[in-house]
Amino acid sequence: QVLAAYSNDCTLRLFKTVAKSVDTAGGSPRACRELVCVSVDPFRNTKRQTCRLVAMDLDEEVIGCLCHVIGDDHDHEAYILAVTRRDDFLAASGSKLSSGGASLEEGKVHIIDIGEAVLNYLISCEEVDHRLLRLFDYLSDGGDASEVEIIVSQSVKACGYGRFLVEVAISIPSTPLEEEEIDEAMILLDRKLMLFSASAEAIVWAGETNPTDGGLLPRHKD
Repeated sequence: QVLAAYSNDCTLRLFKTVAKSVDTAGGSPRACRELVCVSVDPFRNTKRQTCRLVAMDLDEEVIGCLCHVIGDDHDHEAYILAVTRRDDFLAASGSKLSSGGASLEEGKVHIIDIGEAVLNYLISCEEVDHRLLRLFDYLSDGGDASEVEIIVSQSVKACGYGRFLVEVAISIPSTPLEEEEIDEAMILLDRKLMLFSASAEAIVWAGETNPTDGGLLPRHKD
């Protein structure tokens, strides 16, 4: 059996190969049959936001889906982690949606706003991170937290026990002088690895992507 993630309709689909009738040459052809199709889009019942499934991974008990959400007027975007138990995914196959997918029961999928979780984690962290001092200065000077940019990698890695790892790039708005000098609206401060726990619905560990003396990859480079 194979579990596949479909980006455009934000569905997870389980397939298995089945034997077809023996052909005249005496071979044993096989076909691929879809067993389960489940939507993990938390905004499927509204037209105000569009959700695209970016990546998926699973461990022994749960499935984690990294999704990119964009508002209908494109003035808002966010990355979310949608996590459901494998048993709940299989059980959801009985409830069909008009789009052809099945609906997970309420409470059977946990949604974590990655940008919000990262910002909350950084602000509450007791250790001083010198790369992020400008972030704290920006917020202390009255900067809008919603203007802090958190770009998430295009991949997610299951680490067992309902924990999932992603990489994030953290940026703040540049000053008018900086924007004129570097022609960039955002200043990249750091890139970090963030480990999320599905049960805690929070970050439980953070690590460095780059050595402290190394350069940072551009904001949009994965």
